[in-house]
Amino acid sequence: MSADRSPVVYIAVPVWHGENLVEATLRSILAQTWTAWRAVISIDGGDDASASRCRPFLSDPRITLVVQPDRLGWAGNLNWLMARCDGDYFVYWQQDDLCSANYLAALVEHAEQHPEATCAYADVQWFGARTGREHTPSVTGFALQRVLAQIETMSFLPFRGLIRRQSLGAAGPLRLEAPEAAFEDLVWVVQLARAGELHVVEGPLYYKRAHPGNTHGSWLRWSAERRRAAWIECAMGMLQASLPTALPAEWPRLLEVVVGRFALSRPGRSLVYDPASNGPAAVAVFAADLVAEAGRRFGVSPAPEALEHARDTARLLRRAMGRSATLSGIATALAAGTSIGFAAGMPGIEVLGPGWSVPEPWGTWSAGPTATLTLPPLPGDSPWRVTIEGTPFVAGLAPGERRRVSVDAGGGPVEAAVAPGTDALTLAVDVDETPARAGATLMFTFPDAVSPSALGLNEDTRPLGVALTALRAAPRR
Repeated sequence: MSADRSPVVYIAVPVWHGENLVEATLRSILAQTWTAWRAVISIDGGDDASASRCRPFLSDPRITLVVQPDRLGWAGNLNWLMARCDGDYFVYWQQDDLCSANYLAALVEHAEQHPEATCAYADVQWFGARTGREHTPSVTGFALQRVLAQIETMSFLPFRGLIRRQSLGAAGPLRLEAPEAAFEDLVWVVQLARAGELHVVEGPLYYKRAHPGNTHGSWLRWSAERRRAAWIECAMGMLQASLPTALPAEWPRLLEVVVGRFALSRPGRSLVYDPASNGPAAVAVFAADLVAEAGRRFGVSPAPEALEHARDTARLLRRAMGRSATLSGIATALAAGTSIGFAAGMPGIEVLGPGWSVPEPWGTWSAGPTATLTLPPLPGDSPWRVTIEGTPFVAGLAPGERRRVSVDAGGGPVEAAVAPGTDALTLAVDVDETPARAGATLMFTFPDAVSPSALGLNEDTRPLGVALTALRAAPRR
């Protein structure tokens, strides 16, 4: 980019049956304080009614109108626009949405200052038939970490952000496999996260209009069978997008992450094949179908130990529904002397509170000086001993140096100091009868937590202490 010119934003406006709303959208584009933009309107399927509403805006030479003679569909039309991006940045502007006047200016400013960001996006404010504001934290770190974070959030916000032109090629076009390419925006953002960091920018707003004609809303009104097929295709897309970020030996765990994300309810999760609406037995069959499809397409199957976990999970789901079933199952497993795991897709992540990072294929890292874990109520009237297993972060320690770790269940902290070369940590903490019956909260403290980036090891900015791998409990007689 030349230093003597402003970056140019290529705005893609795919239109189909938008004649009642597209004029307000084009006026919102014209109102932008950032003036170095070019907008291409692609009218799908010879939609003359929409084209006639757009033609008066062609008096501005920055706006171009193209009428597609054949129906491409929303994804095909957007792919057509993406392939013709000739600006420094790309923005998808939906035919019925608006933006604050400083939207482009704020995003461009951030992107120019942060070359590590492949996308800069804003909060989304709903209006019309729905209200509320949606916020998604920035997605940073190394590629696998970014991909796992985006799979967990399934946020559509970056899809409407400012994207570097070279990142369009890295992410590739939208897939067209699913019925009407349903939920492919979510898959595409995972592909984008694989290419680089996604940064939220405070200040500007994207105003998303909710109305009966919303394409995304129509998907949620499909029959259960059609929606199920779309979810399977979405899951396969996310798995396919994540595989290049890991070694083949880690692919089975990635499959477990994807299956767990789509089949297991958790607080704060939306867009899951929910047992409350589909029935727990149907969820177990859905998970099995995801595994079978992954094997057929990519040759990926779960690790043998994960198959037993999946069978246990299915049994728990059949006993009750929703998160309470998982917590009840965790309590039952602990009472039977079975440990619970904290790898992505494992039941242990249900009990994690604030202070933990995104679950990874082998465990979950702490991401700050403190973190909490809340056990489900444990049966009986006895005190319990809870044993936590994990991997301490010892990178960067010199001989003789130590990093401190402690856990407290209310009776005082149990402390340990880890040294260079320590590859496993076990902490045992006692829980008295009353907190055991109520569901004890364990407070972890990592006063020496440090990030790999601060040590010059890699770009991971999380302050790491311990990666939890397993927890078990036993009555203390």
